Amino acid sequence: MKVLIQKFGGTSLESLEARKKAVDRIENARASGFQIAAVFSAMGRSPSPYATDTLLNLLHPDSPSFLKDLLSSCGEVISCAVMGDLLEQRGISCEIFPFDRVGILTDNQHENAEILEVNTAPITAALEKSKVAVIPGFQGIGTNGKMTTLGRGGSDITACALGAALNAERVEIYKDVQGVFSADPKVVPKAQILPEISYQEVGEMAYQGAKVLHPKAVSFAMEGKIPIRVLSHFEDHPGTEIKAESNKLTHSIIGIAHIPGMSYVQVKMREDLEKVRYNLFQSFAENGISLDLITVDQEGVYFIVEESKTILAKKLLSDNHWNFTIEDGFAKVSVVGAGMRGKPGVMFRVVDALYRAGIKLYHSTDSHITIACLVKEYDMEKAVRALHEKFLQN
Repeated sequence: MKVLIQKFGGTSLESLEARKKAVDRIENARASGFQIAAVFSAMGRSPSPYATDTLLNLLHPDSPSFLKDLLSSCGEVISCAVMGDLLEQRGISCEIFPFDRVGILTDNQHENAEILEVNTAPITAALEKSKVAVIPGFQGIGTNGKMTTLGRGGSDITACALGAALNAERVEIYKDVQGVFSADPKVVPKAQILPEISYQEVGEMAYQGAKVLHPKAVSFAMEGKIPIRVLSHFEDHPGTEIKAESNKLTHSIIGIAHIPGMSYVQVKMREDLEKVRYNLFQSFAENGISLDLITVDQEGVYFIVEESKTILAKKLLSDNHWNFTIEDGFAKVSVVGAGMRGKPGVMFRVVDALYRAGIKLYHSTDSHITIACLVKEYDMEKAVRALHEKFLQN
C-alpha cells in the first residue's frame, strides 16, 4: 500500500474554490495509486471566523490552557467536517478521525504538547478500505485522556509524524507560497525558491526564524527518512523537496533567516565562576527561559532571550545579586548552509558584508552549518539583504 500524506494549510482552505482544489489534489493522487491521509488546518487566517487566532480571541488571555486547547482545536475539526462533506459529494469515501482516534498520544502539556507515540492502526484500517483518512492537524490526546495541541505550526508536525509512522512515500505540504525561499521574500525581493534542501538545513532555517516548517515536523520526517515537498496550493510549481541530502544547490550558504525582538544579556563574574554559571543556567531553565547565542568566558556569560522574557530575566538576575546588563531592541540574523562545513573564510565574508553595509555586529556564535549574528533590530532587514547579496546573488 502506497501512502501519501497531504497537508493543507489555512489559506488552502479559506474559500470554497480553494477547498474544491484540495479535493482535486486528493482525487488526482488517488488516481496515481496512492492511499491518502489528508491533514487539515483551520480554515483561513485571522480575522476569518474559524481561524485559530479568531477562535482564541473569544477567550480572555489568562484563560486556562486546557480551555484554549479545547477552543482552538475546533478550527481543525470544522475543516475536517467541511472537507469530509466535499469528498463524499465527489464520490470519495472518507473517514474522519477526531483527536481521540487519530492515534497521536502526547504528554499533558497544553498549547505545546510533545508527541510520545503514534498509533496508526485506526488510520491504516481506513486506508486499507481505500478510504481517505481525514485528520485534524495540530492536536492529540494526553496520557490523562484530555485534548492537547502541538503549538504553532502543529499541523505540519501532525503530517510529518503520521508520515513517519505510516512509512509514507512522502509528505506534501500545501501553502500559499511556491516553496522554501533562500530568505523572506518580503525582506529580499530577489530571494530564490530552493529546488532542494536537506532536513538538517531546513530544520536549522526554521529554528533560526524562517517561517518554513516547524523544526519538530522536520525531525519526524528525518527520523523516518520520509521526503517532504513544500508546494503552492494555487500555482503549478515543483516547489521544494526536503530530503536527507541536497544535490542541486551550488552555494555554500542556502539561506538567510532572522528573528526580531531579542534582548542581549551580559552577566559579569569576578569570583566563583563555575558556581555562578551553574546557578545561572539552572535558574533560567527552571523558569522556562530559553537562552540563545550563549558564550562563556573567564569574565562572564553572554546570551540573548526573547524580549517577552526580559522582565522575568531581570528579576532572576537581581534576586541572585549578579552584575548584569540587559538591552532590548536586538535581532538575530543567521546564515545557514551545510556547504560551509569545514570551509575557511565564511565568517570573514559574513563580517565583511555587515561591515560594508554599515551594520554593527554585537555578538555571534557558529555551528557546523550556521553562523548567527546579533545586530540591532533597526538593522535587521538591511543585514538580511546584505548577507543574501554576499552569499546568494553572486
